[in-house]
Amino acid sequence: MRERAGLNLGNLDDFKPQKPKPIEKQPAEQVAREEGFTSRQPKAFPEAKIDGRSLRATGRKAQLNMAVKPATKDRFWSMAQAHGFTAGEEFLLAMMEAFEHKGRD
Repeated sequence: MRERAGLNLGNLDDFKPQKPKPIEKQPAEQVAREEGFTSRQPKAFPEAKIDGRSLRATGRKAQLNMAVKPATKDRFWSMAQAHGFTAGEEFLLAMMEAFEHKGRD
């Protein structure tokens, strides 16, 4: 068998690799969106939804069930919280009172 040939690269002590050029992410991200690729990065957390169960008060025994779109439910609880209501019944009563006073347009 023959001996392996050496590379004989000389003295590499003063060798300094070049720094890579920075990559512009903007064009790549735009092309990816246009072509339908999705990101692996986590999306921003949506605002916490208001759950009516955590806002319940005691003493309510009758139940009023309505089928609504999720957006309607979220809007109802967001409006209730924004106006300082902690129970859905209180907000519903306030809305009915306002509706009776204003009337239907």
